[in-house]
Amino acid sequence: MKIEKCKGVYEPEDDSYLMLSIPEVKGNILDVGCGTGIVGIHYLEKGNKVTFIDIDPRAAECTKRNLELNKLKGEVIISDLLSSVRGEFDYCLFNPPYLPSDQFNHIDLSGGIVGNETTTRFLIQAKEKCKVSYVIESSIAPIDWRNIECLCHEVVGKITYHLEEIRLIRVWRCQQ
Repeated sequence: MKIEKCKGVYEPEDDSYLMLSIPEVKGNILDVGCGTGIVGIHYLEKGNKVTFIDIDPRAAECTKRNLELNKLKGEVIISDLLSSVRGEFDYCLFNPPYLPSDQFNHIDLSGGIVGNETTTRFLIQAKEKCKVSYVIESSIAPIDWRNIECLCHEVVGKITYHLEEIRLIRVWRCQQ
């Protein structure tokens, strides 16, 4: 896989590569907040159908360029989380911005004042469109699961830095 970095678009980091280590992901996939497209392109190369979405038009263009670079095809949509997405997906993959906005005000880094607001909005929307989701969470701004009904979750991977732990979380609809 060839991935070119694009100015103003989140560059693949360890959290991006953590999203590439999920063996169960197959079928109809939604790459949410696609950035460079690295996550979706990885799963597209494995023969899956992938739709790419990002709120930032620069990221959407970057993903399109990286799809062309890899001679692959995938639908790329500019969307505020799942607001412009139709249908249901087997897997939704989201490496969200998760830093508090008092530290960073960049769209690709800040997840809100606390840092987990964007992730929480995604999870609430994902209940209707995603059979299973995978999200990245930071120990700096952990997800408050009390605010999200009807979803079960488990940590399936993690990376530890000096003062922060990055977690890969599998999320699915609980039986009611």
